Amino acid sequence: MAEYTWAFDKSFLVFPGIAFLSMTIATKIRSMIPMPLIYGVIFIIGFATGNLPKDMLLSANMIAVGTIAYNVLVVHSGTMINFRMLRAKKKETLLSLISLAALPVPLLPGPCSQSIRSWPYFRG
Repeated sequence: MAEYTWAFDKSFLVFPGIAFLSMTIATKIRSMIPMPLIYGVIFIIGFATGNLPKDMLLSANMIAVGTIAYNVLVVHSGTMINFRMLRAKKKETLLSLISLAALPVPLLPGPCSQSIRSWPYFRG
């Protein structure tokens, strides 16, 4: 069995803590910044500063959980989209799309890209 920086339970419990923090921030600012963007930014900052270990995703087994959850969400999200609401809330929809496009920016070539690409799950 592989040795990880944090034990499974600690790594696994940090995820809902960050999710709760992200949801709380998004609720307080009335979702002017979407919760997934806040969630991503917290993880990027945590990994970049070393507050979160680079092997956290592996030790919490989030890759397997994410694969299963992603498949369920993809299958069922198409039936849950309310297009009338999206058309009515054009600003919020546009902000969400811009946020979605901004998440991969840290992976683009630049000063942070080398340190991010050295994380264990980016190695081939």
